[in-house]
Amino acid sequence: MQESPHSPVFQSKQIRVEGVGIIVREIVREILKGPRSKFLRVKCADCGNEQVIFGCASTHVNCLICGRTLAEPTGGKAEIKAEVIEVIGY
Repeated sequence: MQESPHSPVFQSKQIRVEGVGIIVREIVREILKGPRSKFLRVKCADCGNEQVIFGCASTHVNCLICGRTLAEPTGGKAEIKAEVIEVIGY
């Protein structure tokens, strides 16, 4: 079945309203902002070791030197149990 030129699929209207284009661009920019997940450089409270971990870790993350838990999974963003020194890449 072929769509007619008068069906909603083919219809488009351009409406000019002062300032609306700017608002629409800001909304689109907010929606398409990018990933919300981050890599973090953290410092272990026990031994002072600095380590890079993923902010949405799905497993327990332990310090490579002393074994202390640095992050625990929560189903979304991980609960960070160490001092965050830097957010990498943003």
